[in-house]
Amino acid sequence: MTEEIAVYKLQEWDMGNGEKKYSQLGNLEAHYYFAKNNGGKVLFTTKSDLYQRNVSYLLLTLPNGEYGFLSKIIEKGTYPKLPEDPSYMVPTEWKNINETIEKQSNFKWIALEVVSNIIENIENIPEMPSPQYMKKEEFQKYLNNIDY
Repeated sequence: MTEEIAVYKLQEWDMGNGEKKYSQLGNLEAHYYFAKNNGGKVLFTTKSDLYQRNVSYLLLTLPNGEYGFLSKIIEKGTYPKLPEDPSYMVPTEWKNINETIEKQSNFKWIALEVVSNIIENIENIPEMPSPQYMKKEEFQKYLNNIDY
């Protein structure tokens, strides 16, 4: 059986309080650079369903595949459950929203360890809503190719 990776397409994010929405690219960069400065660790939160297939890797990407990055999945859950390792945190920009909205609204979360640099021009991104799946072999050349 072909190994797969889960694919989550990032959307604009409403920061509340009349603030400008965080762009899709800003959302991607916030997660990537937070992880890069946190030993590769980041907590991705979502209203979407959690992936159901047996996968070890996740691709966070812009819907058009212009940019994305791969991460190893460490753990997944739904609030109020928290990750076992507290060093998996949401990017700084989301700390307040995470406490006041996401945790109260039973958002889903995935603890990730980034394993690639930002990848450009990813082809064949599924069009259906997240989560979707792609063949892992398409990304083999990017795995563990990261500069820290």
